Amino acid sequence: MASELCKTISVARLEKHKNLFLNYRNLQHFPLELLKDEGLQYLERLYMKRNSLTTLPENLAQKLPNLVELYLHSNNIVVVPEAIGSLVKLQCLDLKLPGYMKLLKLLMLNP
Repeated sequence: MASELCKTISVARLEKHKNLFLNYRNLQHFPLELLKDEGLQYLERLYMKRNSLTTLPENLAQKLPNLVELYLHSNNIVVVPEAIGSLVKLQCLDLKLPGYMKLLKLLMLNP
């Protein structure tokens, strides 16, 4: 599965995809391939639903600055880095966890 994931991300980088679907892959860690070098600067929508992620990288906003939508629901995320507030184009952050309602309101109030 790891080689398939690397291939998917490599193709997305090479072809400058705006959408990347990494749902249902049983990912336990955020794929560092997404953050290599300059990251995927042109990526606008990242779908990572129904995995087993517990954290997000601190440099997510720096490496994926053009994210408009980030779908992370049905993971096990316990900490969301403050730097995610630096995603100035972000319009949708889908965590689907009741404990994050305060965070979502904070992000909406501080665009």
